[in-house]
Amino acid sequence: GGLDALWFAGESLSERVTAFRDVLSADSYPEVSSTGISTVPNTGDAWVVKATRSFGDLTENRAFLQPLNRSIDFYAATVRWNAGSIEFGSATAWSNMATQYSFDATQLPTSNCGAATESQPCLVRFDRDIDLEKFTEELRIASPHGRRVEWSLGALYNHESATDGQALKAFDTSYHPIP
Repeated sequence: GGLDALWFAGESLSERVTAFRDVLSADSYPEVSSTGISTVPNTGDAWVVKATRSFGDLTENRAFLQPLNRSIDFYAATVRWNAGSIEFGSATAWSNMATQYSFDATQLPTSNCGAATESQPCLVRFDRDIDLEKFTEELRIASPHGRRVEWSLGALYNHESATDGQALKAFDTSYHPIP
């Protein structure tokens, strides 16, 4: 949901506030997959998919649930003040985008089951947590518009922070962790 409000505190002062938040949460994200995939000669990157069996309507054949959580937050405020011989402005914003998901990586060729062997099969889950946070502040002073000489002076501060956590976890077929 979102909110946008503008307030005129008088002829020379205005304030605006904006807020937005969106959240997506799924127990398991939808996909269509098949183990019968092969390349077609002389077609570049084309793939042929041969379904080995039907999985039915709205069902999954995975060792793990594949949850997906995404959120976006954005908040901003601006203030403008005309003091007659000079105008002041300030704009502040903060945002955060976060994504967390897991998927069953058992069938991927890069899966590593640690101590597991062919005689001891394993299951592999991939977990990922991505976060991007940003803060900005802008300050400005300027001469009023319409004068013979107009001038403006401003400063901008920007700070961004990003994390990307990834983990590949192996389990035996009883879902006990494999070191």
